[in-house]
Amino acid sequence: MAAEAYGGNKTLVPRFEAVSRWDGDIALATPASSDATIAVFKVHRGVLAYHSKVFADMLALPVDAAHNETYEDVPLVCLHDNEDDLCKLIKAMYDLSSLRLQRFDADTPLQVRGVLTLAVKYEVESVREYIVSHIEADWPRTFEELCRWRLDFLHTMEVRTLHNQDITLRAEHIYPEPASAIRLAFDFGITSILPAAFYRLSLASVKSVWKENPPGWTWNPDWFSARWDLLTGSDYRRLMNGKDALRRAQKELPWVWHDGNADCEPECMEGKQDLHDSHHPAFPQSDNDVFFELLRMSKDLRECNTASLCNLCPECREAIKQNITALLDEMWTSLPRIFLLDQEL
Repeated sequence: MAAEAYGGNKTLVPRFEAVSRWDGDIALATPASSDATIAVFKVHRGVLAYHSKVFADMLALPVDAAHNETYEDVPLVCLHDNEDDLCKLIKAMYDLSSLRLQRFDADTPLQVRGVLTLAVKYEVESVREYIVSHIEADWPRTFEELCRWRLDFLHTMEVRTLHNQDITLRAEHIYPEPASAIRLAFDFGITSILPAAFYRLSLASVKSVWKENPPGWTWNPDWFSARWDLLTGSDYRRLMNGKDALRRAQKELPWVWHDGNADCEPECMEGKQDLHDSHHPAFPQSDNDVFFELLRMSKDLRECNTASLCNLCPECREAIKQNITALLDEMWTSLPRIFLLDQEL
């Protein structure tokens, strides 16, 4: 009868790899990857009912024993889900770590989409929450997290350079990929990651298409790439609106240097000019990472990376630091608005 439920003569094939339990008291069947077989998972009712309200309600229904189909003397339930995704879901109900999610893995949104779909379908909250929390942890959701996120990258590059390691590392080897994350976020309501994901996407060049082995890392807009083909028309509209808004905001950046002591000593004026010359040329480029440049500027200012910066008077130093912080905070707060995340498109 199980074969008939799937439209033809098919063979029941047990799946054993850390999923089927020899003492399981119920079997779940679903079409296998091979058209000629049906995958069967022998599991425990208690585990299904504990993790899934849908399975709990399903198993609570009265069953006519005379007409109930069995597999190895236990009830057989016929499902119509992807074999591999169901396998991952069952494994995760027994052990969440079986999902083997890695921090900042660019492929995570693609890898979890199927099992997350089933976790939502069968209301397996433990698995859904585990995946969502992992996705959220990969993206900054506050201004403070953004600062740590970007400075961590700068620190990584400095360490690799210091130890003469290969610096052909691209940003996408460290950061998650934005397009797949954006699609997952919209489809499953993980909206907290969208501001950072869209900003990250705004740094990518449309000429730079995601590849498993991207070319060598360089400091230019092409250092970021994306899986552009995953995006929808609405995604592109949000992106273009955000890029235009960021381009306009960059024109206001010179005010960062204007406050402070108007009657500074020549050495202090020289320090401000040095800071301006070191960072301002990067800003007019529409795809440049303004957050990163401002954070790098703040770091240079704090560490006195040049002799002239050490000569800044306390008043000017503090004014510039406050201006940088205010601008960063204002830009972060504006991301949901400029990427139209507060609108239905």
